[in-house]
Amino acid sequence: MDLFTALKGYRNWLERNALAPNAQVLWFHILMVANEAFWPEHISIRNSVLMTRTNIQSEKTLQRNRDVLVNKGLIKYHSGGKRQAGIYELIPFPTVPTTEGGQLTN
Repeated sequence: MDLFTALKGYRNWLERNALAPNAQVLWFHILMVANEAFWPEHISIRNSVLMTRTNIQSEKTLQRNRDVLVNKGLIKYHSGGKRQAGIYELIPFPTVPTTEGGQLTN
């Protein structure tokens, strides 16, 4: 996955699907952490890091929005347990056909 492809897929997905603003911001910051870490399949991120980056004030709000992302199939999440960072996996968007030079491509 790369940043441009992920953002394009996300934008296209948002055009057809509703997602609350906090969940949108949370997905974006999970994406940015993955990009900064050079795209590992699984990435460990502490709640406190995501709360700071997203300006989400409570852990409960963070958890609720993370659950939305999981339920919509945008991420996978595994709890790290007490006082351990959770493990995230971004789910790639399907390839959206585009046109190049008048020809439909994938």
